This record gives sequence, structure tokens and C-alpha cells, in this order.
Amino acid sequence: MFYMKHRIRSNYHSAAGAGDEKMANDILLSELAKLIVNNPTKVVEILNANLTTKLSDIPGRDKLVKLVSDGIYQSQSFAKAIAAEMIASEIKDFSGDATPPKPTDWAGILNSTSTIVSGLGNLFGGTKKAAAATDKAKADADKARSEAEKALHDKISTIASIKGATSNTGLYIGIVLGVAAILGVTIYFVKFRK
Repeated sequence: MFYMKHRIRSNYHSAAGAGDEKMANDILLSELAKLIVNNPTKVVEILNANLTTKLSDIPGRDKLVKLVSDGIYQSQSFAKAIAAEMIASEIKDFSGDATPPKPTDWAGILNSTSTIVSGLGNLFGGTKKAAAATDKAKADADKARSEAEKALHDKISTIASIKGATSNTGLYIGIVLGVAAILGVTIYFVKFRK
């Protein structure tokens, strides 16, 4: 992929540990957006396994963003499954590294998953909803979910456009080389075949 790979666990923990909530949220949204763009089938599997709504096919990205946002807001089991898949995607991204194999740190992964679930809950208003004893608290939770959903949609648009641009690079190079070849042949015949 053209867009940067990063280690969600260490980057998220660093940002959250430094109190940089904006950066921590940006990391979560970026990883969630990459998951939706790169593996919508897996996202639908997680939705079907953890929510009452069952999908028979993969919806468009706008609908998928709404379903994921609502799922994180409504269901901790869905948030846990999404967090686990985000970490699994990181492990897959970096499995080709030249570093020697190390034993899997399952305790670290479980701790990271719970921290990321908490971050997703805060970001999408699920944590506020769980504590919503008043109408104002519920309104705050709904507002947080709505803002996070919009930010996720924006991230997906950016990642999808970058992914689309990189997938068309070969086409553009082919066109340029084709035009150059035609131009070269034309110049040859005009100059040397009088």
C-alpha cells in the first residue's frame, strides 16, 4: 500500500500516554478506515457475528461506516472484535519485516486490545452512552458518535483516493510509454524515411 504502515499498538499507546487525544483518535480512525477500505468482507463478518442486524452482502462504504459507527456505539463485543482485527492487520502488515521471529506477546496484545476498545468507546461515544444517566449525557454521547462517524468517513475518502491513485499508476505509466513510443516511431519515419 502507498499509505504509511505503522504499529497501532505502540503509536496509540505513545499518543495516549502523552495525553495527545487528537493524535490517539487520529490513529484509531486511520486504522479503522484502512480496515474498512482494505477488508470490508471481514468488517461485515464481524458485524454479523456481533450485532443483531445481518448483512448478506457488502454494503457501500457510506453504509458500512454508519454500521461500524453504530456497532461501536452500541456493542462492546463488536468494539472488541474490531480492535482485535485492527491489531491482527498490524501483525499481518509487519509479518514481512526482516526482524527475526519472536514469540507472540499475547498478554501485550490483550492489553492493547482492551486499551484500543476503550479508545474506540471514548471516540464513538459508547463510553458516554454507558454512563448516560441524563438526557444531556445521552445527547453528548450521540454527538460524539456523529462526529467520529464523520471523521471516519473523511479518513476513508482519503485512504480510498490514495489507494485508487496508486492502483492507476501502472495505467498512467503505460499511457506515457505508449505515447512516447508512437512519437518516437513518428519522428523516425518523418526524419529518416523521406
